[in-house]
Amino acid sequence: QLLPSLWIALAPVGVGILALEALLRAGSWGFAGALYLEAALWGLGAWWLLLALGVLLEDLFRHPASLWLRQAAQPGVWGLVFPLAAFTRATQHLAQALKSQAFALLAGGLLLLLAFFYLYALWGLARAFLKGEALMPLPGARAEP
Repeated sequence: QLLPSLWIALAPVGVGILALEALLRAGSWGFAGALYLEAALWGLGAWWLLLALGVLLEDLFRHPASLWLRQAAQPGVWGLVFPLAAFTRATQHLAQALKSQAFALLAGGLLLLLAFFYLYALWGLARAFLKGEALMPLPGARAEP
């Protein structure tokens, strides 16, 4: 249930890259090493993405699919979507700024992963609303006052 929280670390990296670019564009001064700093931040995000993806895949293979289907209705699943969206947008920015085909391909792959997570979360939420189970705790979850 806490697995989506691993993905949250991607948001500050993605937003940090985009914020640095916006600050540099808005100012009249330039920083020659800005792209190097942005690429270094992106490397940190890529490392974190691989770590989070590895933990996600390990958890997926260790638990039955029915658990993943029930968890799709939980609001925490959106924690997979929004941080990945920020990191994907930062990757697209670096692809344009560096005129790099490699970053463009990575951005495309991240966009496909983002679309999958988005549709998974949307499907789970719609399914839960139709069944009247939206925002209900998972079976077996302890509710303490």
